[in-house]
Amino acid sequence: MSSTKSTLITAVMPEDGKQVVSLLANEGLPTADLPEGLPHFLVATDGPAVTGAVGLEAYGNDGLLRSLAVSPAYRSLGIAARLLEALEAEARQNGVTSL
Repeated sequence: MSSTKSTLITAVMPEDGKQVVSLLANEGLPTADLPEGLPHFLVATDGPAVTGAVGLEAYGNDGLLRSLAVSPAYRSLGIAARLLEALEAEARQNGVTSL
């Protein structure tokens, strides 16, 4: 496990999809209704490994936080807070005023 300094928060990439679905499923979160390509999802990565994920569903000016999860080995490092902060910024950029 690396520190949060080497953990990047980015938009999900196509190659991250399987790891995101696996992470969410391992945490007991629903995956059957995930949109193809995971638009509006952000990931935390440590090298090639996806260590966290969060998604946004936008409904006009309202947004729904979707599937915030961090791999057990990376918990208590502030990754969830960083994911949430990045998602809130993206939501504001997309005109979401209520999350």
